[in-house]
Amino acid sequence: MGWLLGLIVPLGTLLLMIHFFIEGPWAYKMSTLEAQDRIGAWISLSAIPNLLMFAFWIRKKKDKAAQGILGATFFWAIVTLFYTFN
Repeated sequence: MGWLLGLIVPLGTLLLMIHFFIEGPWAYKMSTLEAQDRIGAWISLSAIPNLLMFAFWIRKKKDKAAQGILGATFFWAIVTLFYTFN
């Protein structure tokens, strides 16, 4: 459960941030992010909700869910590194 939430919530956050903060159609938005080399920064910002979910599951003493969130956060960190240094 934590792994799935840890993957879906940042992806949804990323899509919402792109939708609300960049004007134009989706193809233009993505080409703008690629041209400016800002995709890595946007992905790292979208992973912030994982921190909140991790704290929530730790407080509820649901260690397996918190472990899944942490694993998904490492996945997003690797994706961020790929887009930042590629």
